[in-house]
Amino acid sequence: MDFLRKCYFLAGGALTASIFSFSVSTSSVHTPSPKAPAQKTQEENTQQLYRRLVRSIFVVETLDAGGKVVVTGSGVAVAPDEIVTNRHVVEKGVGWRIRSGARAWSAIILHIDSEHDLCGLKAERLTAQPVSIRSSSTLSVGERVYALGAPEGLELTLSEGLISGLREFEGGLVVQTSAAISPGSSGGGLFDAKGQLVGITTFYLKDGQNLNFALPGDWIQSLMSRSPAAEGQLESDNPTFQALVWFQLGNISEKNGDHEQAVRAYREGIKMRPEEAGIWNNLAVVLGNLDRYSDERDAARQATRLKPDMADAWYNLGTALAHLNQDDEASKAFEEVVRLKPSDAEGWYDLGTIYRNLKRNSEAIRALQEAIRLKPEFTEAWNNLGLVYRSSGRTDEAVKAYEEAVRLKPDSAEPWYNLGATYALLGNRTKVMKVYETLRQLSPELADTFFRKYVLP
Repeated sequence: MDFLRKCYFLAGGALTASIFSFSVSTSSVHTPSPKAPAQKTQEENTQQLYRRLVRSIFVVETLDAGGKVVVTGSGVAVAPDEIVTNRHVVEKGVGWRIRSGARAWSAIILHIDSEHDLCGLKAERLTAQPVSIRSSSTLSVGERVYALGAPEGLELTLSEGLISGLREFEGGLVVQTSAAISPGSSGGGLFDAKGQLVGITTFYLKDGQNLNFALPGDWIQSLMSRSPAAEGQLESDNPTFQALVWFQLGNISEKNGDHEQAVRAYREGIKMRPEEAGIWNNLAVVLGNLDRYSDERDAARQATRLKPDMADAWYNLGTALAHLNQDDEASKAFEEVVRLKPSDAEGWYDLGTIYRNLKRNSEAIRALQEAIRLKPEFTEAWNNLGLVYRSSGRTDEAVKAYEEAVRLKPDSAEPWYNLGATYALLGNRTKVMKVYETLRQLSPELADTFFRKYVLP
């Protein structure tokens, strides 16, 4: 049987951290390309959104000991006198300044969250318009979003796109978006259509298409509740954020079908953050896609140790054990899946299939029936239920299960073959021949096997 794999969430060349760019600016200015016009209503809504947020986005300048600007980024107002930006925007400086047009305000670091690459700056006499913050748990893939920042220190620039992915990490959902993030936009805001802050734009993939990321609102809210920053918190890179970067690179490599690069990326992330169960789980997925089932088992097992309530990790562990023909252990893993996630039809299906392998037919029937109850159109579950009924001597029920499977998926040869075999067992020669004619159209090779085994006798 074919097993699925579940991510904790989904091209060649050397794998290095430089594959990612952080969108801060230290030098030249580029003129943005003109945007294609949108439909009138949407354009008006976008213009209104821009006007509403214009007092909430600022340029953040990081200064050296001589007062020279060494890094330029963006920031979002979360209080009248407080701006949130990325930690990597401010880490190389000894002084900071917030700017809007010709006006500038000196700033101090108020909060630091090095693990999540966030920083809060406070500026006296700043009267910004604070934004409302939206939790990542309320977001959906496909939502329209807008990235607003000050790329290369220019005045505000707006780009539009969709939420293209939500990547679970460290108790939040890192947002992948098709909205462009330009150099210098690091620390800017990603907003929904109502102007709520979805995340802080942070990095993008060089030479990639629409692979841009924002840190979730949950982390921003957590940052604001922290104690004032202590001196010396900017001195070195934080392993947790480095792990996040590698985690995202692994996701992208996997999505692009480059499983070897994904393995390398996830292993680098694990070096930075060995206690992060999500990275171990995703490593298990790509190892399984490479047919490295022993390694997949070990990675998935580590994920379940770190996070025993992660149903996806138990699922991937069960999948690896099944491929290794360790069915007793696989059944225990899939039992844990359905205990943690009783609505998981695939979990019940795979549990039923493993029970069938173990000749635990009554349990297999119950598990497969539950899979079908949850997902009535589950063709593979109907087919496997037919197999268990037939091996249990319940041929009439087997016929009904196969008939339902071919009704749902009439171009699938396997349930037709099994249906014909059961007709032969019942001595129904007419229906055996009809199945044979169907198989000749669907799979000539399987039809030849069927002919030799069930037609010739």
